[in-house]
Amino acid sequence: MKTVGKIASAAVGVGLVCSLAANVQAGGVDENMLLELKKLIEQQQKQLDKQAGEIAQLREQLGGAKGEIEKKADKEALEKLDVGKMVTSKFEHVELNLYGHLNRGFLWSDNGDSSKVSFVDNSNSQSRIGIDAAVSPSEGMTVGGRIEYGIKSNATSDISQNETNGATSVNWNLRHADIFFNSKTMGQVSIGHGSAASDGTSEVDLSGTGVVAYSDVAALSGGQYFYDDSTDLLTDTRVKNVFNNMDGLGRDDRLRYDSPSFSGLSFSASAVSGDAYDTAIRYSRAYGEARVGAALAWAKPADSNPTVDNQYDGSMSLLMGYGLNVTFAAGMQELVDDDRDDASFWYGKLGYRFDACSLGTTSFSVDYGENGDVSVNGDEAKTWSVAAVQDMPSWGTEFYLAYRNYSLDSDIGSTEDVNAILGGARVKF
Repeated sequence: MKTVGKIASAAVGVGLVCSLAANVQAGGVDENMLLELKKLIEQQQKQLDKQAGEIAQLREQLGGAKGEIEKKADKEALEKLDVGKMVTSKFEHVELNLYGHLNRGFLWSDNGDSSKVSFVDNSNSQSRIGIDAAVSPSEGMTVGGRIEYGIKSNATSDISQNETNGATSVNWNLRHADIFFNSKTMGQVSIGHGSAASDGTSEVDLSGTGVVAYSDVAALSGGQYFYDDSTDLLTDTRVKNVFNNMDGLGRDDRLRYDSPSFSGLSFSASAVSGDAYDTAIRYSRAYGEARVGAALAWAKPADSNPTVDNQYDGSMSLLMGYGLNVTFAAGMQELVDDDRDDASFWYGKLGYRFDACSLGTTSFSVDYGENGDVSVNGDEAKTWSVAAVQDMPSWGTEFYLAYRNYSLDSDIGSTEDVNAILGGARVKF
């Protein structure tokens, strides 16, 4: 109110000067008096300018306060949101969930002739996004489905010395388009695109370092070409051509049955497109603080892999209560070609898990594996690695770093070892 009064006073002064000036021209007012009044109005004008500046500053402060109030209101409104209800089904009784993860990092690779660094998607656990749904129409019965896509961009299993941007441009690959009918007493029937019964049977691993090191050793740097030091040329053989963990029939269009679990033991079987079939037995159980997991599988690949007649694989992993763990996997392929020796692999890992800090579990592992006759008769491929993973559940994140060495002994030529370092993070949601 004081500011308004001063402004009004200055306005009156201005009006008075104007009136007096008119009287001066008429010869009715002393000129000295006019000069005094002029000085007065100049002082009033300075006060007016000062007050105008104060008003502008006040308006700015009020505007800032308003913005802070709006920001606070927005934040409080966001905190009150039930994020779990942002993805919903049009049917109230259907539970719907959005899930996925991003798994990005850097890969340094060296084939004995050249080396380079690439920024990659970790094929040990490909980036992905999916939606699953489930409904319980009756007691003990669940019906549901899943749609999941993988995001392939500079995949570690594809990128090589000759490809600066990965195998191709970014693309999406279907991982699951599947529905299931589950009964607690009768088991589960699944139909659609998804895991065959034998998928994952050579990959049981309780070490905590599977995000960067497990039986699928080619996932870390499988796209690299071996270098032949006798010819000073890159060979046509990639790491993934000679390393294979023979993990069942993978994911495909199939009809699958899973039995209920009996004291940790379950049975699975599936019929897969292309006249392929497979069966698997799994075991998973805790003994006090210790845990054990195991799987065995047989598969008839048929058209899905016409070079293989029968395939056998399995794995087991034991985690002790104090963190020490051991993992083993092996497999064999009976090949259709009578001139080819049967291909085989075996893999072993020793690991340790502990809570090094309050952030989460820290895991370390060392592993070793061999493959024989995978590409041609006489091939002997060997690999070993050291890996570390820091799990941070409150962040939904795992940080990892691993070094892996690949070597190949072949009757065809003499190749240098491939060495690779992969580091990065997997963020889950």
